[in-house]
Amino acid sequence: MQTRHFKRLLPLTAVALLILAFLVIELEEPPGLCERRYTLATPNPEHSKEWEEITERYEELLYKYTSMLSAKPNVWGMDIDFFEDKNGGILEVPDGEGGCKRVMGFVIRVGEKVDQSALPPEDRIPDMLEGIPVQIIEEPYPPWY
Repeated sequence: MQTRHFKRLLPLTAVALLILAFLVIELEEPPGLCERRYTLATPNPEHSKEWEEITERYEELLYKYTSMLSAKPNVWGMDIDFFEDKNGGILEVPDGEGGCKRVMGFVIRVGEKVDQSALPPEDRIPDMLEGIPVQIIEEPYPPWY
């Protein structure tokens, strides 16, 4: 008797799974302008030398501005990193040659993001520091803070 019920449910289960799979495929976000992903690792030594120089410059400037940035309200962390897109992935923009490039700069982490225009001028975080872009990301304070 139970086998007969199982035989009836099997086709219905298969149809339900097909419908669910179709919905998942349809609900996925369409690929963006920069669909291609790649890593920084490269065998080209010239590129790695350039990469070292860039990150060294960024680190020097971050060290220079650490006290100024950490004095701003809600700031609990700062880093040199790739910018995040709205979904928390790495932001990529067209490079003009059919590919994509990642945006890197100073990432400032705040406990609560406040509209810059609502803050007094001395509490605002600039959009650029010596030509390097700044991104403000709202993240909860870490437990150790």
